[in-house]
Amino acid sequence: MLNKLAAISRNKLSPNLRKILGNASWLFADKILRTIVNPLIWVWVARYLGAEQLGIYSYALSFISLFEVLSGLGLRTIVIRDIIKEAENKYEIIGTTFALKLIGGICIILLATTAISLNQPANEQIIWLVAVFALSKIFAAFSIINLWFLSQVKSKFSTYAGSIAFIIESFAKIILIVAKAPLIAFAWVFTLESVIRTIALITAYRINKENIKAWRFSFSRAKKMLNQSWLLILAGIANTLYISIDQVMLGNISGAQEVGIYAAAVRFSQLTYFIPAIITGSVFPNLIESKVSNNKSYQDKLQKLYNWMTWASLTLAILTLIVAQPIIDLFYGREYQQSGAIFSIHIWSSLFIFWYHINKDWLVNEGLFKFSLISHTAGAVVNIFLNWLLIPKYGGIGAAIATVISYGIASYFVFFIPLETRVAARMMTLSLIFPFKKIWKIIAIKP
Repeated sequence: MLNKLAAISRNKLSPNLRKILGNASWLFADKILRTIVNPLIWVWVARYLGAEQLGIYSYALSFISLFEVLSGLGLRTIVIRDIIKEAENKYEIIGTTFALKLIGGICIILLATTAISLNQPANEQIIWLVAVFALSKIFAAFSIINLWFLSQVKSKFSTYAGSIAFIIESFAKIILIVAKAPLIAFAWVFTLESVIRTIALITAYRINKENIKAWRFSFSRAKKMLNQSWLLILAGIANTLYISIDQVMLGNISGAQEVGIYAAAVRFSQLTYFIPAIITGSVFPNLIESKVSNNKSYQDKLQKLYNWMTWASLTLAILTLIVAQPIIDLFYGREYQQSGAIFSIHIWSSLFIFWYHINKDWLVNEGLFKFSLISHTAGAVVNIFLNWLLIPKYGGIGAAIATVISYGIASYFVFFIPLETRVAARMMTLSLIFPFKKIWKIIAIKP
């Protein structure tokens, strides 16, 4: 009976949908592994290091994140789009992107180490942590292979690579805890994970009978890409400011221990963020094709995506309100007790993060690059101002409030301003009432 049902389901699903679901399932499998294992390792590390040392580690990691845009250069969706549309030029697209990302990684090392030396000249430990974290960005250039797998809806191969690196990294952290290793050793393991993932990605790429030696750099292609992405690069700078600046400002204003307490809560809140990244990464290649062939179908699919993403995030947020403090008490212990309240507030940012992942791909697909800069700049300005206003009085709770409000500004409210983006604002608003419309259709009395 089950076999018959499975056969019927397979027959009803279109080839494209089967491919999308298969791709998403591999991504979900990897993220489920990480969702189960990573919090346990993180909690163990947090208990071992204590709030202050965890705060120093998180501060350094957040500081390096401020330069993250130089590693990606806003090219992700552009590269996937171009590989799909220009399959015959894939090696030129991949090779050019690799070169640009490699240059970006080198710039991160130079800029981040210089900036932290000026910001924390007397804190040698933080300077070394930032320098070691920065080294990992060199290997981010090979993430272009992951983009190629995404464009081909073959995420299982990049999932293998990521999972192997993650498992080795997790065992390495356990060994460090048992061996009572110093804080700097955990930063080296972070960089080691990037090296292992790169080796695994190259291996998976070769298994697919693709050749790295075929990659070629094109100056004209690079110029074209940067002309298309420079607004996204500026938007990415603004984006990293309003995503990562909270822990940097918290560390500068309230100290390392407050950062540790905040980071413990945020890490649990961010466990939900993999969901929209996976879904949009798997769905958008198909949406790009739909826009070309049938705009009505494209709009309908986009609205459905907003609907389900909205209520997935709200359900997670409501459930978290109930279990936030017990989870913090159970896993972290008394030293991190204040993390419970921060967790309960910060989780509401997930709604806007879910929307953000749809919006960023939608803006690229619509050619609205300039608006990404506007929305992220608005979010960054609001976040910096609110952090400056709230952190001195409320500490980590103030930073969490600032984060939720700034995410809402950047991912929703500013979309009502330009005429071109109001269609997305309307879809997000409609998604909030989606289940109520369904219920009304069921209970309404028809004449």
